[in-house]
Amino acid sequence: GVLSVLLFVDNFLLAMINQLVCSLTTGYLTWLTDGGPLAVGLAVGLSWAITWQWRSLGAIVSLTAVSGCSYYRLFYGNTARLVHLDSQKVDNPVRRKLAKHIEGIIDICPELKNPRYIPTFWAADQWTNMALLIAK
Repeated sequence: GVLSVLLFVDNFLLAMINQLVCSLTTGYLTWLTDGGPLAVGLAVGLSWAITWQWRSLGAIVSLTAVSGCSYYRLFYGNTARLVHLDSQKVDNPVRRKLAKHIEGIIDICPELKNPRYIPTFWAADQWTNMALLIAK
């Protein structure tokens, strides 16, 4: 009687804490990638529903999906530009030679030709960066 009620309450509370942590984490990850209030609310609500339905498996699926979407948004949303001196516009022969050398390096390296900065999740936000700085 009483023991089974306590076990039920304990399991229920543990499931609620699991849902809460998972939902807050998915909301935070969505917010980090410049998700608006609608996107954050949708991520939290879907995470809550999936975690309620499938417990731990739902939490894993929810966090994996949001992490994948966040990575995709960070990868394709963060573009950088390449800044270098065009060798055709240089008058000084020494500088032209150096500019051509740099252009050769850029031509053989696709990461330099199309630069991107993809921060890790914990470094993608100014507030977490400040917290990490203070913690150091």
